[in-house]
Amino acid sequence: MTQEEKVVVKIRKSKTWNLSGTIYVRSNLFVALKRFRRQKKPVTMWINALCIDQDDLTERSEQVKKMHELYLQAENVSIWLGDGTSEGAPNPQDCFQFLEDMLDLKNLDRFFGPGSEDDVDNAVNIVSLMCNKWFSRRWVLQELALARKAEVVYGKRRMPWSDFADAISIFHQELRFNSPHRVQEIRRESCLLGGESP
Repeated sequence: MTQEEKVVVKIRKSKTWNLSGTIYVRSNLFVALKRFRRQKKPVTMWINALCIDQDDLTERSEQVKKMHELYLQAENVSIWLGDGTSEGAPNPQDCFQFLEDMLDLKNLDRFFGPGSEDDVDNAVNIVSLMCNKWFSRRWVLQELALARKAEVVYGKRRMPWSDFADAISIFHQELRFNSPHRVQEIRRESCLLGGESP
C-alpha cells in the first residue's frame, strides 16, 4: 500500500481495542474516507463501522439508542452513495447534472418528449442510482428527519438533500404523468444496469 492509499484515522474510545493501530475496512468505506478527508484540517466524522464495536452486542444496542442525539448534533450528515466507478454504476457527473437540470423548471418541457433519447438514458441512470442500497435502509428516515443539514455525495459530486429530494420528486412526477409510455423502457434498462451498493 502506498502512502496515498493510506488514510489516517484517529479513534477516541473509552476502552482499549485494536492495539496494532491498523483498522481494515471495506473498499467503499476506504474510498469514502479518502473522499471526505481534508489536507490541512482534521475532519470529525461518525462512522458506525468504526465508532461502534460491531462484535459487542451490548455496545451496539446502547449506541443505536443514542443515534438520534448524534444526528441532532451533527453539523452535516453526508449520504455517501459510492464513488460511481463500479461496473454498471451510473456516472455521478451525468446523474447530478440531470437532477440539477430537473430543478430548473424551464427545462421540464424538453424532458421525455418525442426524440429525447438522451433523457431516457439519463432516466435509466437516475433509476439505477435510486437502486443504491442506502435508499433501502430503514434508519435513513431518522438520519434525514433529525439532520440539521444533509447532503448527498456520489463520486465527486455533492448536492443538498433538499435539492436531491425535490429533483427526484419532479423526475418521478414528470415520468409518471407526462411520459407513462417510457416507464417500462426505463425500468427494463435500469434493471439491466443495477445500482451501486456501498
